Amino acid sequence: MRSGLMLLSLVWSGAVMAQDADTFDLSGGWYDGRGTLQLAHPKIGDHGDFYAGLGLVYAKDPLVKYLGEERVPVVSTQFSTRVVGGYTIAGVARIDLEVPLYPVLVVDGTSHFSLGNIRLSSTVELLGYDESGLGIALVPLVIIPSAGRDTYLSNGPGGGLALAVGGEVGPLGLTSNVGAILSPATDLGDTKLGSKVTFGAGLSYTVVEEFLIGAEVDGALGVAGGVGGYQHPFESHLFGVYSHESGLMASLGLGTALSPGIGAPQVRALAGI
Repeated sequence: MRSGLMLLSLVWSGAVMAQDADTFDLSGGWYDGRGTLQLAHPKIGDHGDFYAGLGLVYAKDPLVKYLGEERVPVVSTQFSTRVVGGYTIAGVARIDLEVPLYPVLVVDGTSHFSLGNIRLSSTVELLGYDESGLGIALVPLVIIPSAGRDTYLSNGPGGGLALAVGGEVGPLGLTSNVGAILSPATDLGDTKLGSKVTFGAGLSYTVVEEFLIGAEVDGALGVAGGVGGYQHPFESHLFGVYSHESGLMASLGLGTALSPGIGAPQVRALAGI
């Protein structure tokens, strides 16, 4: 399956490079012991609860172009570290911060070192539950354009809002998100990028108290360029999480594109602590 950007011809310029070809963002709920890799979970914990962690994310060919039948990677490698942290306030909202740094970013055959866009979000609990049940939360998001324009890591400033619905039934955990992200409209070849509707659903299963496995599907529908084109990335991921009673956790994940779209790689691998 072809992933990335499929175009017969492209004219590249400095303005074109102001695009975000990394669509993967870690969820605060994942580090807080719930949710899935990217999907927010409505259960946020008690006042004063906090987490801090480091994620490593690798993506192969998240942005390619086609010249006739020739496949030419534009962004062939993205390897990033994600410094993350969160703090729960009054038991009603958790503030989450993600700061990505790309020590290896290969664009047009040249390796770069770059900061990514900083993301600040909050999970605001609307309906909570105790040991089992269903919860609902709102997740506002602010995107700070801290990435370089020549690295395909930024589409400028942005903001969004998502609705998170999730719960637990015995060993099963469920979560789903739907929302929107607003950002400036720009062109990449004959594809227009910008604001998008985001969505996803995930499932986890607690094998034993310390270990769970899970899967998620998530994607986005770009609204700047209409229905067609390749501004609609769609991915799936499998993951496992080990949690120690001390509060330490470790996780591994693997994913791939389900449909061609800018930012949906052939292979995505990740690890987190």
